[in-house]
Order: sequence, then C-alpha cells, then structure tokens
Amino acid sequence: MAGNKKPRRKYNPNRFVQRLIAGSERRIDARELTGSQQTDLALCYHIAFENMLKGGGEEDWYVLAGSLNVALVLAEQGYGEEFIPEIKSAMESLMSVKYRADRIGRWAFDGDGIQHMRIALEVHDQQCALAKRSEIKKALKMITERANAGHMYAFEQCELEAA
Repeated sequence: MAGNKKPRRKYNPNRFVQRLIAGSERRIDARELTGSQQTDLALCYHIAFENMLKGGGEEDWYVLAGSLNVALVLAEQGYGEEFIPEIKSAMESLMSVKYRADRIGRWAFDGDGIQHMRIALEVHDQQCALAKRSEIKKALKMITERANAGHMYAFEQCELEAA
C-alpha cells in the first residue's frame, strides 16, 4: 500500500524566503533604474572614456566595449533604433583603437572616433534612463550568448590582419 502514495518534494525550509526574494526581484526588474543607479553606471563608462582620452589602457577599452555592446542591443530592442549607425561607428572607432594599440602600443582615439564615442555614450545615457532593469539584464544575457556563439563585432581590418 505504501507504493501507491503520490511522490512528494523534499522539504525545503527556505522555500518561503526564496519565494519572497523572487517576487521582490520581479517587482524591482519591472522598474526603471533609479537616479543613483544611472549615475553609478554612467560614471563607470564616462570615466573610462576620459581615461582613454588621456592615454587610457586595456581595462578602459573593455569597459567602453561592454557599454557599446549594451547600447547596441538596447537599440535593437527599440531604445533608439535610429542611433544604431552611430553606435556602430563608435564600435568601429573603438576597434581601430584596439588595432592601433596592437600595432604601436598606444590606446588613443582619432578625432572622428572621439566624436562617435561621445554620441554613442550620450545615447547610452538616455537608454539607461528609459530602459527597465529587466531589459538591461536581458541585453546582458544576449551579449553573453552572442559572444559564446562567436558573433563578435569587428570591421574589415580584422580580416586583413588575420590573412
């Protein structure tokens, strides 16, 4: 007779707390970033950009690359679709900085690259002000999936160096 009983889940004493946390995260993700969160996020990539203007380094380059990846995915999701060409121009400028650093060891933008980056970072500031936290998380997951699939952004100079 014991074999006819319905199988039960193992008792989890933390289940109630886990459900509270999950519900709280859903409510927080449904909101836009607060002003202080936007400021903290913007400070990170704006400081990296200022460092790049003064010579910078690889860490600053990676911060900017991550920010532009998020900006591109958010633009593809509808937050500034009309600015996709500007964001891609900034990405190309950032890639030219990387290629220059590989050649001569100097992490620096050219004049057009500085302008492209300023526009893209301004667009990203606006995206962060409008996008909900869940959409930013979704964008970060999409970037990780693209990187794992090998879909990285580069322009033709990369192919020339590989040949």
